[in-house]
Amino acid sequence: MSTGVTISSISDYAILGCGSVGYAVAEELVEQGKDVLIIDRDESRVESLRDQDLDARTADIKEPEAADLVADRDVVLILASDVESNKQAVEHIREIDDTQFVVARASDPVSGDELEELGADIVINPSSVIAESALRALESGELEYNAGKLAQLLEETSDRLAIVTQDSPDPDSIASAAALQAIADHLGVESDIIYLGDVGHQENRAFVNLLGIDLVQWGEIEDYSVYDTVSLVDHATSDEMDLSVDVLIDHHEPESEFEPEFVDIRPNMSSTSTIMTKYIQEFDMNVSEEVATALLYGIRAETLDFKRDTTPADLTAAAYL
Repeated sequence: MSTGVTISSISDYAILGCGSVGYAVAEELVEQGKDVLIIDRDESRVESLRDQDLDARTADIKEPEAADLVADRDVVLILASDVESNKQAVEHIREIDDTQFVVARASDPVSGDELEELGADIVINPSSVIAESALRALESGELEYNAGKLAQLLEETSDRLAIVTQDSPDPDSIASAAALQAIADHLGVESDIIYLGDVGHQENRAFVNLLGIDLVQWGEIEDYSVYDTVSLVDHATSDEMDLSVDVLIDHHEPESEFEPEFVDIRPNMSSTSTIMTKYIQEFDMNVSEEVATALLYGIRAETLDFKRDTTPADLTAAAYL
């Protein structure tokens, strides 16, 4: 296996197998100013690559000759669609040199394990990469759509928006409410953060006081009719409120039956603060230090400082904050 290799300092690469994946990688590396040698068994393809001023040579990557041709390269990327050829290429390279950094293409987890056993430093599965990219694009598209729908609904508020937390709210619920209030303010909508029960835990009271988050106790409200839009964040109940719910945002499925106009429930995320951070990013807002701190604390509280049920979304949200 390779040791002491710093990829950012490497300039000499070899690509074995130059189909669509290999060609895309070669183009990117050349654009970055890297020295790239391409090995492929298809003579017409090699000729075409040479016509594009690329350094390409003809050889069968599963033969020892290919390993000899790339022996002076720091990094070897074995990217043929034929996994059996890739395995043989890795094997031949490791017979010559165990210090080259080898990236090999697999077709599934089993072939990936086999390539690693043969000595590949990194194994990639293009199908998995494409699937992950598609899911990220889908998530981004859904977030953009949801943000637009949420903005439209909030902007229809003619009086005030009620942002209702869970009973006796915890940091995640309070932070999520503060984030939604910041979004409402960004859209020119006045709002109140409302809670039922009490903020009983001493740590939660300190959290609210230190960050200056204004909360309104439901029982202290004199005129409920001023709230023509009602939002529930991080699982609240509307039974005691006797108000129709317009917005529901949570990372848990609700225990009560709601039929709000806008729903965003994501059980795959560890906190509602993570969801609200995504909306803050989508609205391209510069939130206050207090709101950012609240959201980060909400994420950390729900994940026990990233030790429980932490997802990549939680980590990227925390990094943003």
